[in-house]
Amino acid sequence: MIHPMPLVPALLCLAAAAPQEGAEVAWTRFRGPEATGVLAERAYPASWGPDENVAWTVDVDGSGWSSPVVLGERLYLTAAIDPAGAGPVGMASGVRDPSTMGRGGKPEGALTFQLTCRNLADGELVWSTDVGSRVPAYGVHRSNTFATETPATDGERLFVTFGALGELVAYDLAGEELWRAETGVFSTGNNFGWGTSVVAGQGLVFLQNDNEEDSFLAAFDAETGERAWRMERPEGSSWGTPILMGTESSASLVAAGPDTVIAYEPTTGDVLWRVQGIGGSFSSSITYDDERVYFGNSGPMSRGPLVAVPRDASGLLDLKAEEPAPIAWKVGRAGPGFASPIAHDGLIYIVASTNILTCHEAATGKQVYKERLADLDTVVACPWIAGEELHVLDEAGTTVVVRAGREFEILRTNRLPGLYWGTPSVAGKSLLLREASQLHCIRE
Repeated sequence: MIHPMPLVPALLCLAAAAPQEGAEVAWTRFRGPEATGVLAERAYPASWGPDENVAWTVDVDGSGWSSPVVLGERLYLTAAIDPAGAGPVGMASGVRDPSTMGRGGKPEGALTFQLTCRNLADGELVWSTDVGSRVPAYGVHRSNTFATETPATDGERLFVTFGALGELVAYDLAGEELWRAETGVFSTGNNFGWGTSVVAGQGLVFLQNDNEEDSFLAAFDAETGERAWRMERPEGSSWGTPILMGTESSASLVAAGPDTVIAYEPTTGDVLWRVQGIGGSFSSSITYDDERVYFGNSGPMSRGPLVAVPRDASGLLDLKAEEPAPIAWKVGRAGPGFASPIAHDGLIYIVASTNILTCHEAATGKQVYKERLADLDTVVACPWIAGEELHVLDEAGTTVVVRAGREFEILRTNRLPGLYWGTPSVAGKSLLLREASQLHCIRE
């Protein structure tokens, strides 16, 4: 059901919605249009805080760690509403507490899974729609939410999924449902829940679902919802989001999962290359530049590798084979944890949840520096780069800004207290920070 704003306030909001001064604004999926978290410049303010450059703050019904997606003057956000009012907790009382592992909370009542549209100018609600309602078959970890999956848009449609609902749903930009595809509900490792986001491109919508029962990667026609192909995946759970990179004639869809990273041809699902022998699973996503794909993982009790593979790789690349695999490079005990790696100007940045920032050469994997960001607490959200500035947001709302480059230099620190696990979104002159119960817009 769509819940529109009253006509007069809606028209007033439309009249006010011009924060970008005519610029084309689009943050179309998790980590931005290219899924790299890299922007050519920073148009939003350099500094912010409770009384500085917060254009607006709105309360968000329910909970979710999904990021907003933005098209022009509108932003779109998902949430899961629990009548009991339960919300997520931070790292100290969640993941770091061994007693919480495998004890995901399962609500007794039905959750409402919601998609909302707001004005970027002032945060006012334009419309909301209930995607579905269901009593979850499985719980999620206390630090996770039932709406951690970020939606995606192809500029004409919005694509939304919730692991606990087991459906992929498409809407037009006015909130009218276009189609709905059943995808199934499956248990996850240690009952942690779901987190993999939707990817859209080349007229298709891609959904990776790595779980404990029936892992798969599937493509659906963006216009009709018909399934184009479905490929079985290695058994076990993962939470990273695949990347779609390249042009239509040379595109690849790369997905990380238990012990493996696989590149697929997007229109057919054919495997282009496969890396195995990585060990562990993935909470972080992949990143890439013009020459290579970069990925790695780490768990609570172990630190995995950081690996680089040429974008034009082919065949099976076994990291445990007697003969060296034809990869670009591998660095042991250097993989990311929750926060995804970020590539920029010949360097790779890795932020550990323990607030350690490591910089590597993209061509060789050689470590450039390793420094502790002393002002930060636990880091879960993905870092982002705007211009020549690397931003790292911790769960307590502190953002440390580091100069991008080979020399480590902290430029400034911004604070907006709360609980932050979701990755921020950037919309031109606006920076969107999702807190556990609120959405903040940073803008001059």
